[in-house]
Amino acid sequence: MDAETIFALSSARGKAGVAIVRVSGPAALSSLQALAQLAVPPAPREALFRAILDPRDRSMIDRALVLPFK
Repeated sequence: MDAETIFALSSARGKAGVAIVRVSGPAALSSLQALAQLAVPPAPREALFRAILDPRDRSMIDRALVLPFK
């Protein structure tokens, strides 16, 4: 089975002030770079507050705290 990149809700379903989305797999860091317009991915455990952009038209989807873990 080939490894896949997975985007999954990690916080509780329903109304919440903050949602947590976990991205894992071989394209996780490159996906993060594309969505948050990062030239290079942040270092592991380095938090950045970034706009998350739609890759099709670069419109802002939301703002997010981006925090990669190895």
